[in-house]
Amino acid sequence: MSEPSPHYNNMTAETAVNPLAQVQQRMIIILAFAIIAIILFAIFIMPRGFRTTPEAAVTTNQPAPV
Repeated sequence: MSEPSPHYNNMTAETAVNPLAQVQQRMIIILAFAIIAIILFAIFIMPRGFRTTPEAAVTTNQPAPV
């Protein structure tokens, strides 16, 4: 009786016994991808809207003022 159950040691056995564990793993993977996408969006896309320097104005596709 002192030997622990293999279901608590092996992750595949736990997911085979408990279908909720597979859903939790899928949710964790989806959350991880969402967090990475939000961080990439904040790094690459957001600064363009907040920069008001002339260098950022040159990179936009608007024609130069005459």
